[in-house]
Amino acid sequence: MYSAITKYAESTDSEIQLRQIGNNSSDFVCAAVMPVMKRVHASLKQAAETVFCDATSHLTVLLCGSPIGALPLGAIVSSNHSETAFTEGARYFL
Repeated sequence: MYSAITKYAESTDSEIQLRQIGNNSSDFVCAAVMPVMKRVHASLKQAAETVFCDATSHLTVLLCGSPIGALPLGAIVSSNHSETAFTEGARYFL
């Protein structure tokens, strides 16, 4: 999965930060902001006020509320469910 994300990161307009974590060479975390997410950041004041996290499996989606519902701000993909993986991924958004 690490190599697939690396290949995608090289061929897209998305902002993607990818790094290995911990002592195990297969553990990684990826933080991504796709072009549509960049537009949400630029267009909505709410994007800087309140962030909701929807964590499912190895994917955490960061969302903000809007009059039309939740809109995506970013995503964190990790190889495991550890606190370290989430913390490292969240740092990219600070």
